[in-house]
Amino acid sequence: MAKRITALLLVLGLLLGMTACAGRENKKTKEDPVALSTEHFSFTEGELAYMYAMMYSQYGYYAMYYGWDLLAETVNYAEVCLYYNEAALAEGITLSEEDEKTLTDLKATIESRAADATKSAEDYVAEQFGTEKITPENIEGAQRKLLMYTKYYDTKEAELALSDADIEEEYKKNQKNYDVVDYIFVNFYSEELSADVIETIRAAFKAAASYEEFVEAAKTYYSAAADPAKIEKEGGLDAYTESALQTNTVTAEGYFDDPFGNWSFEPERKAGEVFVQEDTENKQYLAMYLTKTPYKEYTIDVRHILFKVGTEENSYATAELAREKADEIYAAWVADGAKEEQFIELCKEYSADGNASTGGLYTGVTPGQMVQSFNDWCFDESRSIGDYGIVDTTYGSHMMFFAGKNYTWPETVKTALTNAYFEELEKSFEEKYPITKAEDVIADVTKPADTASSEAKS
Repeated sequence: MAKRITALLLVLGLLLGMTACAGRENKKTKEDPVALSTEHFSFTEGELAYMYAMMYSQYGYYAMYYGWDLLAETVNYAEVCLYYNEAALAEGITLSEEDEKTLTDLKATIESRAADATKSAEDYVAEQFGTEKITPENIEGAQRKLLMYTKYYDTKEAELALSDADIEEEYKKNQKNYDVVDYIFVNFYSEELSADVIETIRAAFKAAASYEEFVEAAKTYYSAAADPAKIEKEGGLDAYTESALQTNTVTAEGYFDDPFGNWSFEPERKAGEVFVQEDTENKQYLAMYLTKTPYKEYTIDVRHILFKVGTEENSYATAELAREKADEIYAAWVADGAKEEQFIELCKEYSADGNASTGGLYTGVTPGQMVQSFNDWCFDESRSIGDYGIVDTTYGSHMMFFAGKNYTWPETVKTALTNAYFEELEKSFEEKYPITKAEDVIADVTKPADTASSEAKS
């Protein structure tokens, strides 16, 4: 899959003075062997080390968490970058004056920062990246290729020029890949509780014929398995359950051949049905309540005024007092015409939420982003722009104003078509622009310079 690299993103770490790798080496390598190359372009060990260092500064945590091979990912990016540079050369695509200025400014910034630190540019770069493998020339060389990568990608994407008709045709052809379903779920384990309690909970979920019954089954599980201190901290079992049962959204493709994914997209499915998946080998159960059958994905824009329950300033001691004030302000606002402009001013005066100064506006809200009752009001299928109402949550009472609905599926389809186009393009480049890789040099990229040098000599 084509993965766009934004060259300026890699520049950012250096300009901010970010140390990409810990631990300064004390021996400088005299050679900078080629790690991988095509006929006209190459990445040296130092250039690849620079790319790896910047990738690590951006994605190192995720690489450790998910077990990614970050060096392999860096090499993959470098390979695609070489393909695009070769193709750009063949098609007569060149860097713009602005691109060249970017490289000139980068060099000037390095030299200026080095001068401020009373160091040479080479020593300054080595200190920033924790290795003397990376030089200012390596940074400029890598950035030049990355800028051309971006230039070629942008050029080909513009040429692709997908129309609304192209997007609609792809959607109809592969609708299951783009439509989404909404659900809430409870994941429970038989090892936590006795067999009798687990059977009671499992039976309660399977028998749930409404949202309320599913919530009651969830409460039964949480009351038996959750930490009482956490339940109390959340404000009681009702509040804890509401916080835990958040809407999730998924495509059938996102679930691949998972039983729930297949079940939830069957034509006969109806909102309100329950699916209980049992993994007896791992003693795990998954209860899922289908809140919405397949639909075209969208986000919403909403304004709200929070009448907060709490002890802080601009809060109300009880939920009843918060609701009473919300009803009072709401009734006066509705009687005066329920205008959005007035809602914004009321929000600035009464709301305890952090976005009061912007009229309580949340944009691009996705299903499951807000607490459940707030979410349910926003994503009600009958909701239309200009709707208003009051919603009670564990935070307090909210005056609501529905400000917008934004379909996101066209952009999702466009991205899928674009990725497919670049995948095919890159496959054609594999034969057209063969890459030579020096595996020993690539392996040395993450090693200290002195270690790599001694191993190379032995």
